[in-house]
Amino acid sequence: MRSLFWTFIILASCILMCSESSTTVAAGGGGSEVTNGIIARIIRSDGHPAVGACVRLRSEYFLAQSTGLGKSATYENAVTDTNGEFEIRGIGLGAHRIEINDNVSGAVLLSCSISASTHLLDLGVDTLRPFAAITGTLQGAAAGHSLQIYGMERSAQVDSTGSFAFSKLPGGIYRLVVTSNNNSASPVLLDLVTVAPGGIKNISATIAALNPLADAHVRGGGGAGINYGGEVQLTVKEALSTDLDYTRNAYLKFDVSGIATATKAVLIVYGKNMDDSLDVSLIIHGCDSDIWTEGGITWNNAPANSSTLDTVIVNGTAAYRELDVTRFVQAQIAGDHTVTLCITAKAESNKVVFLNSKESSANRPQLVITP
Repeated sequence: MRSLFWTFIILASCILMCSESSTTVAAGGGGSEVTNGIIARIIRSDGHPAVGACVRLRSEYFLAQSTGLGKSATYENAVTDTNGEFEIRGIGLGAHRIEINDNVSGAVLLSCSISASTHLLDLGVDTLRPFAAITGTLQGAAAGHSLQIYGMERSAQVDSTGSFAFSKLPGGIYRLVVTSNNNSASPVLLDLVTVAPGGIKNISATIAALNPLADAHVRGGGGAGINYGGEVQLTVKEALSTDLDYTRNAYLKFDVSGIATATKAVLIVYGKNMDDSLDVSLIIHGCDSDIWTEGGITWNNAPANSSTLDTVIVNGTAAYRELDVTRFVQAQIAGDHTVTLCITAKAESNKVVFLNSKESSANRPQLVITP
């Protein structure tokens, strides 16, 4: 009777936890006509079925409190049945993380990749393991900011001392990001954090997140003499080489005079391929000349690219993308303390990419520097 009572308590608490932010609950079936599904069985450490455990499947780009991305990325909830099994169907394409957590005895983190040919992916049998935790302090983030974990429904507030804590986590490898509660700025990515089941990982980090002094895109062909500064979107496109009228490049300028050192510097931008879901390669360059203004830059007078720094893939999903610009920023810190970056698309990709500009109401670009 006591065992039955605790089974009921665990089941009730996990249903409440899962329903808190659920849009789709799909478990124990769902119809054979629906494809793109997963199935798995979860047991406790004693070998018995993990009954009533909360299952949260999230896209790898999911952020719990992001109005720009979070809830538009795939998220599905379920609860394990009396055999410890769960099934979720109709999952969006791409990579996903699945947290299974009974909120009492343990948790486990699974992953899957769904393609158009996926019917029902069997993830096999796995075991709930002791809870892990991540704690630490963050310098450079104001109280009221929060830390989140990419691909999970997890958020931890940063208090007035810069401290934060994630509890009852499954063991795993996590990408932590710092976000502003009003979502006005791009998230600041921290290094990957690994914590073992039952372990506690304590981290300390210092960050500097810089907003652009100026940003704008320029357009070739008939728009070569027109200024597009002040728009809420930075447009990037590389059309056929013979048709510059459809080619657009984006420029951003940052003041790094207050930064003494940079062990890492990353440009974070938010955007998507506006034409379709295909991948588009964006390329970031450094520019030696900083003599341009947001209200004056055009294709005709834009600074020349002096170096290629990094590339990133953008697809039809609106998401934050990061580009490593460390060596160029280091050179500018030692030089004139001004960083000009140019974003172009791969030759003849012929796709329009929109990136939020500093004039956007949310998810604006930032240069994130780790001293």
